[in-house]
Amino acid sequence: ERQVKRIRELLNREKETFEGEKMKSVSKAGFGLLQWVIAMVKYYDIAKTVEPKRKLVAELQSKKEAAEENLMKINEELKQLSASLEKLTEDEKQQSATLKGLKEEADTMTRRLNAASQLIEGLGSERIRWTEDLDNMAEVKKRLVGDCL
Repeated sequence: ERQVKRIRELLNREKETFEGEKMKSVSKAGFGLLQWVIAMVKYYDIAKTVEPKRKLVAELQSKKEAAEENLMKINEELKQLSASLEKLTEDEKQQSATLKGLKEEADTMTRRLNAASQLIEGLGSERIRWTEDLDNMAEVKKRLVGDCL
């Protein structure tokens, strides 16, 4: 940087001496060397502004790669969660169908139980009559041998 600064000072101080055509008339080799020095100074100026930009590009590139990697992880996790959600939804459908079947079966059993209870209650009144008929038949059985003679 010091050398470039000194070269600039020299070029600015003696502008007339280092003008293109004047230098060409003095020395063609000196003119070529002067063109090279001016090009190197310009290259230094450009490189000085470009280097921070290159570093910034490299930094942003690494951030981009990290973000893309993170995105891939998130997408993979999203796929896994979607598959899990789909499985759980299917399981929920199956469980709902099983629950519906069990509710229908419970309703059927309740109706049958009610019908059986009504039948038993209806037959409860017949019990008295059947008991009386049983007693009468036992009496008839005792007399049957005697009635036959």
